[in-house]
Amino acid sequence: MSFREYIQEKTIVIYDNNGKTFDRYAVIIGDNVFGMSENPNSPQGVNQWVGLKNTDIKIGAHLGKIVTSTSLPKDVQNAIKDRMKEA
Repeated sequence: MSFREYIQEKTIVIYDNNGKTFDRYAVIIGDNVFGMSENPNSPQGVNQWVGLKNTDIKIGAHLGKIVTSTSLPKDVQNAIKDRMKEA
């Protein structure tokens, strides 16, 4: 199953701030928000739950631009799949 097909099973929105912060990507799965770096599964990477949408984290342009799943690095796609299993 392709990544695009996989993520269509749940509500997901991905923001990219173009590297302004180490946790470049804000990944919203349902109401859960995760911060991820370009290499989220590396010991030097970031792949962390940061809070709930609109409760802990205000959603808006400060997170960056909404991106498509196909523009993400494979490591980020795999980390999102792993998080989706938990959410």
